[in-house]
Amino acid sequence: MWAWVERAKTYAAERKSSLARKDLMRVAALDPDYPGVADLLDELA
Repeated sequence: MWAWVERAKTYAAERKSSLARKDLMRVAALDPDYPGVADLLDELA
């Protein structure tokens, strides 16, 4: 899951928010309490 979060951060930096959101939603579906995911999703909103 760490890799998806890191890739999402890279996508966000490249202004590819839909791809970032997709990776973060995948992590959130598997582990809603994964550290930082909720905050990153809020930043993309």
